[in-house]
Amino acid sequence: MVVTGLGSATPAVFGPNPVPFTLTVNRPGAPNNTITLTIGNPAVLGFSTTAFNVGNGEAVITPCP
Repeated sequence: MVVTGLGSATPAVFGPNPVPFTLTVNRPGAPNNTITLTIGNPAVLGFSTTAFNVGNGEAVITPCP
């Protein structure tokens, strides 16, 4: 699953708001049940991080309240 959009970063360290973001959730085994969050453009000014083996093989996604 990939979620993309624009959001406000506080403080605005990744450039002027709104800032583009991408949240990628890989299903178990494709690869290693990972979640990656990218804010802005890491090649220019941005941030990207990946968490591995999330939830011991089970990623649970619930609706926002």
